[in-house]
Formats: sequence, C-alpha cells, structure tokens
Amino acid sequence: MKVTIINGGSGAKNIIIALIKNNKYKITSIINTFDDGKSTGIIRKFFDMPGPSDIRKVHYLFLNNKNKNYKTYQKLYKYRFKNLDRRVILIKLKKFVNGEDQNLFNIKLNNKRVNNYLKKCLFVFCSYLYNSEKKKSDKFDFNNCSLMNVCYAGSYIINKKNISKTIKEFEKIFS
Repeated sequence: MKVTIINGGSGAKNIIIALIKNNKYKITSIINTFDDGKSTGIIRKFFDMPGPSDIRKVHYLFLNNKNKNYKTYQKLYKYRFKNLDRRVILIKLKKFVNGEDQNLFNIKLNNKRVNNYLKKCLFVFCSYLYNSEKKKSDKFDFNNCSLMNVCYAGSYIINKKNISKTIKEFEKIFS
C-alpha cells in the first residue's frame, strides 16, 4: 500500500517510524524545505538553496537498521559542530577530503562508496565556501551546524543546484 506524508523533518516522525516498522507500506515523504532555523538558515543563505535539515531528518528515519553500517550512519546524521574552532573544522574537513584522515570527525566510514561521495561533497562545499567568502564580508558560521547539512550543500552544488537530484543521490548512497 502506498502512503504519502506531507511534513517537516520531525513533524511526522512517529507516523513514519510506525509505517516503516510495518513492511506493507511504500512511503513517500513530501518535505517542507523552507526551514531557516539553526544551521539551515546559514546554509540557505550561503548556498542559495532549500533548507536541508528537514530532508536530513527524514533521511535519518529511513536509514536501514539492517545495514552493517547503520550505527555509523546514525552518528553521521546526528553529528553537529559544537565547541569547535572554525579553523579546526576546516582543517579536519581538508584532511578527510585529501585522504590524510580516514575518519570524519572521529566517525570511521567503512563503506568506500559513502566515503568517496562524502569526500566529493565536502570538497565542493569547502571550495564553494572559500569562493563565497572571498566575495562577501561575512564568514560561514559552523556553530551547531550539522555535518550532514554541509554534505547536502556540497551535493546540491554538484547536482547543479537541483534539490531533487541531491535527495535522490543521498537515498542511493545510503540505501
């Protein structure tokens, strides 16, 4: 049976979880991407994109708990930059992208496809950020920013600013 849910990221959380547990439903989630709270507002402004937070929250709900990397993916989706100096964040991102550090903020990615895709997204994110900051006087504020929102922003640029393609990429990469 097909079910369509219209929601924000966490507005239909309990309904989605209940439907997922019952394997007889094919669920489509239509997500409001106009949120501008926390890091979403900053990302929307810098990347001129729909807000990724609610998309991330719904994708988190759909992570396959039978996947051997499920716990790792949960950590990725929950990770926020808290109490980290901006310089430290950028250095850690650069080391991960360049292959100098196999862990992404102490999260070990065992799936090569996920690892490579996130490297690509983060490279594009950092490049776009650098070029944007050269043109603007303000700096991107990483405080309490979601790591995966940053990855969605990079993917959005990769997908020529097409949020539907970005969503599909993440669904494909994370199964």
